[in-house]
Amino acid sequence: MFIDDKLTTDMQGWLNTEPAKRDLLKGAEMVLKLTRNRILFQNISRNPQKFASKIEYELNKYLKIRLDRKTIQDVVQMDKVLVPAVEQTLESFKPAEISSDDDVPQEAVIAKGKREDHDSLPEEIRQLWESNKDIYFRLKETFETLKTMRDALPCDRYEYLKQLEELDTKYRDNMNKYDHYKPGEQEGTGAEGESPEDAAEMAKKVSAARGYLSDNKKKLAELKEADDLAKYEKLLAKMQAKYDFLISTGNNVSDDQVKALQDLGLKV
Repeated sequence: MFIDDKLTTDMQGWLNTEPAKRDLLKGAEMVLKLTRNRILFQNISRNPQKFASKIEYELNKYLKIRLDRKTIQDVVQMDKVLVPAVEQTLESFKPAEISSDDDVPQEAVIAKGKREDHDSLPEEIRQLWESNKDIYFRLKETFETLKTMRDALPCDRYEYLKQLEELDTKYRDNMNKYDHYKPGEQEGTGAEGESPEDAAEMAKKVSAARGYLSDNKKKLAELKEADDLAKYEKLLAKMQAKYDFLISTGNNVSDDQVKALQDLGLKV
């Protein structure tokens, strides 16, 4: 859906104005354009000063979404795709299990998925595991917060959805790097002992993944525009798998490609 950039600029200008010099009615009109809530607009119009903080709150909330180049429809779609994906992350990639005994310190965790050769890994690889312990609990905390906001409007859920997306992406990226690290592997080269045939096969898979993403961007955009949710989510999952494969195997994706994929709903 089209984003009115002039409205975004007007919102920024209004919020950057000293509170005492703000045109409250103009602010109320922008809130009306964003929310289409005429009852709220009428209430503000009767006593603008009383609702000054409400106007500021609503404009700030919507501005964050618009600066991320998203519409409310985008946020709704993000919610539908992201929350189930994070639920899967929490179930499938749990790094540790804490005793139900409240007296047991956090350090007393039982690691799950920890590599047998963990202690012999380079410090930066071991740190990925340690970092994910904290990320996991922040991810779960944000997920649980959203569960208490089931009836909240998309614009009110967005702040937490964005946090959830960033945490989930970081968590999965760390796990991919940790799980796929091969001792002796050097930056930009294959693992020690890798045969030319293995390298050639990997090159084919990388090329195929890149081609799949490029070939299907337009189709995914059309499905998103047509609001064909079932087909959109199916293709999105396939493209996400291709993207995750590229990242987990240390292959770069251009900034332009990353931005395009992110706009289409992929977690990058």
